[in-house]
Amino acid sequence: MYASIKVITGASRDSVLRKGNGELLVKVTSARERGKANKRMLRLLADYFQVPLYAIEIVKGAYCSRKVIAIRAEKKEVAPEAKEQ
Repeated sequence: MYASIKVITGASRDSVLRKGNGELLVKVTSARERGKANKRMLRLLADYFQVPLYAIEIVKGAYCSRKVIAIRAEKKEVAPEAKEQ
C-alpha cells in the first residue's frame, strides 16, 4: 500500500491527520536536520497504521515535505495475554 504524506516539522506536538483528499498530514516536533524528522514521522506512521517500523519505507521525497511511503506488512498482532485484560 502507498500513502501520500505532507510533513510539517517543528510543530508543538506530534500528530497524524487524514486530509479530505486522502493525503496524510504528519506534524512532528523534530527538526529537519540529519533525518530526525523523517525518523519521527516513520515512528508515528508505524503506530498510526499499526505495523512494525521496518514495514514502512520512504519511496519518494526523502528531502522534501511531500513524500510517498510504502507500507509492506500486515497489522501488528496483539499478544493473547493482552487480549484477555
